[in-house]
Amino acid sequence: MPSPAHGDLPQVIAIASLYGEGKLSFVKRVRQELAADGETFYVHVGDEVMVTAQPMKGALPAEFTGRYLLLPEAACAALGAEAGDSVALVQCERGVALKGVTIEERPGGHAAALDVETSRHIARIVQTNPDPDTVLPYLREKVRDLALRYEITPYFRNRKTLAAWQARQILQARGAGDDRLHEALIGERLAQQEEDGSWTGDVVCTARQMRELAALGLTVDKAAIQRGVEWLIARPESDANPGMWFGSDELVAAQAQVLAQREAGHGGRFREIRTSEQRRVMGGDDLICAPCGPRLMWPNALVLRSLLRLDLEGNERVQRALQTMTLGHDWCECGYQHGLADWRRSEPLSDEELEAFESACLRQFRYGGMASSDALLEADLAHRSHQLRIGRHTTPHATEYSLHMPDHIQGCEFITTYALSEVQDERARRYACAHLWRFAGIQCADGTFPHERHGTGFTPTGILGLFARYDHPAATIVLMRALPWIVASQNPDGSWGEGEHADAATLAVLRVLRSLEPYLPELLIR
Repeated sequence: MPSPAHGDLPQVIAIASLYGEGKLSFVKRVRQELAADGETFYVHVGDEVMVTAQPMKGALPAEFTGRYLLLPEAACAALGAEAGDSVALVQCERGVALKGVTIEERPGGHAAALDVETSRHIARIVQTNPDPDTVLPYLREKVRDLALRYEITPYFRNRKTLAAWQARQILQARGAGDDRLHEALIGERLAQQEEDGSWTGDVVCTARQMRELAALGLTVDKAAIQRGVEWLIARPESDANPGMWFGSDELVAAQAQVLAQREAGHGGRFREIRTSEQRRVMGGDDLICAPCGPRLMWPNALVLRSLLRLDLEGNERVQRALQTMTLGHDWCECGYQHGLADWRRSEPLSDEELEAFESACLRQFRYGGMASSDALLEADLAHRSHQLRIGRHTTPHATEYSLHMPDHIQGCEFITTYALSEVQDERARRYACAHLWRFAGIQCADGTFPHERHGTGFTPTGILGLFARYDHPAATIVLMRALPWIVASQNPDGSWGEGEHADAATLAVLRVLRSLEPYLPELLIR
């Protein structure tokens, strides 16, 4: 039998349905676990009900029909299982143990899931996040005595970066040379603008420079900004992705070639993750570390972020892009890479559909990233919807196993939500805000977000920076939960992060703290 996936912890191989006449769905993953070649299995009823591929003393033969294992009546009786019940098939030393499964919900301070397992039964318990209306007072009381260990102002006092200049404005700690620095920062950026209005002919770089000039006070009526806007608006547009921006003009042509190949029946895939293209996207924000959709979704979001910052939501191309982004489709480059042709819909969400999406995201907050507690019926080796057990605690009558909760924040969704933080259209804003609940559901109990290969694509402070851009209950919950981590991770010099991006990381945290002032006025920001 293959060894358990987490050391010596037995894993739930599959959770199967029991049908009439003792028919138990017997999936391939279980047969592989038993290393079985034949169609006859054996069921032993003792302290545990166990299935083996080899006969053992006292075992009863159980026929396999190609899809179902026909359990003897004694086995069903021992499990107390009837048609319609769920049965867990669990790794054990001599075969596969059968255990009845029930799902329970319990309110708690943070979403979590565990198995309480006895010899013949597993109670899968999901501890839910509390109702948003009740969790905010609870969190406020929990963190009310927190204070920063070090002052922030001295860190920024003599620094000459844009982030430092912005931080001093927030801290009301302007230095004597800040007016000169302000002019120098503007001049430095304008000096790098090319004759065509772009910066280095690059979409992401141009979007960043324009966003930073906007932060320095330049508006769209300035000639340099107008030229930059005109260059961005003039970038090639794919008929397959109306309004959206690609990472380069060449990528628009590359997508068209892939689409032509697919139309001719030759297949092909536009989406790729190339290091060079990832680096280009990382240049769009100092806190981006691993963009997962560098060809389309991330460049598009970075451009939208800049144009919305410049109050250009009414621009025709921006409107087309927003229309494409709010059709109710998953914001993932995998889904957008070949355009809208394969989508089931091309119309905006109706009011009812938008409300349903908001409700679904709220449920994901309640259940820690799961759609509902019933998702625990797929937390097994066969489905991989969770990463299974990661800990164990034994009580006198049962063994408790903690279950790994969902940890995937889709990076393309995250950056698009970031981009739409300044959108004014009510429906687009509601659609973006709904995603905040899903992200909030995945936050860990210690206030951080899970580490994963294809996560948000942002550093920890960059993740929090998104929520600081929204005045929304989900954002407030996330940021309050993150406060203990923020306090604990501050550097002795008053900063956060490290290296050349520490200024950007510290500015992000400063904005988080400032956004919480209405809820925690006693929190010390210096």
